Amino acid sequence: MSLSWGNIEVLTLPSCIHAAQHHSEGKTLVVCRIPKHDEVSLTTALDAGAAGLVIPHTESAQDIRDKVKEVFYRACPTPPRIISLQRSHVAIR
Repeated sequence: MSLSWGNIEVLTLPSCIHAAQHHSEGKTLVVCRIPKHDEVSLTTALDAGAAGLVIPHTESAQDIRDKVKEVFYRACPTPPRIISLQRSHVAIR
């Protein structure tokens, strides 16, 4: 889903993500293209339920590492190395 080129607004993003997951019966992971690479855009898309992000204007792997550090709470100095393939709000049948 594109938040930069599409007509999806921040307020409707969670509903759009949940609709995509529901209609695919939990088989779809939604990836969002964010309009800017700032902390607000990153956390808004992730909080809405996006499984991944397309971050514009990144030139290197270090750029991505820096952006990943921005989305973790300050109490967690290093990101934990955990991956979950299921989301708590998705019912898989």
